[in-house]
Amino acid sequence: MAGTIFGSNGLLLASSQEYKEQIANELFRLISIGSAPILSRTLATPPIPQSIDSYYIVPAGATGAWVGKTNQIAYPVIGLNGLPTGTWKFWQPFIGLTVFLVSGEAIFFNGTNWVLVSSFDQYSGDIEAPAVQTYPLDFALLRGYNILSFSAVTQSGTATISVRINGINIPGLNNLSITSTRLTVPVTTGNLLDIGNRLELVVSAVNNPEHLFFTIGRKYV
Repeated sequence: MAGTIFGSNGLLLASSQEYKEQIANELFRLISIGSAPILSRTLATPPIPQSIDSYYIVPAGATGAWVGKTNQIAYPVIGLNGLPTGTWKFWQPFIGLTVFLVSGEAIFFNGTNWVLVSSFDQYSGDIEAPAVQTYPLDFALLRGYNILSFSAVTQSGTATISVRINGINIPGLNNLSITSTRLTVPVTTGNLLDIGNRLELVVSAVNNPEHLFFTIGRKYV
């Protein structure tokens, strides 16, 4: 029977449904769209699909079997041998559907177009009573990022700090004098916190500081 799945046109099973295994397999493939990467969203000519996980977003101006399927997700029809047949099926995305490209970028469907999810954000923290020691700030476990800026201020007193990646000072963030007037430093080199790297803040000198507030601007890669 026809039905709705995840806000889009899909398939649901009825108790008297024939070919249940085919319907179930189709549903599993639709679910996998959220985890399998989209191979391209600019390719206009349908390729010969190489695997069952060959997912594409159809761009405007597509040709061949993709004509008239703009913004839909194209995926190959699978034969009884478990291999692509060379023909395509299409899935109309629902508003808010988010998928990942092979480049690692995330995009979502806003109802009209696919839009890049912002990869910029800020990471903020507060060291209540800074002392001369090293403070771990972050550990890139699943995704790396570039540090674009560093900003810090104390509530009172002063502190001298450096920011390091794997024990190496980030250029421009070495021996910064932090006071009750906020200091903001742009960062352009030596600023990649790659997967498996650690980010730390080193306090090398203090003069009765209270509350060291810091903010790191970052862009995921």
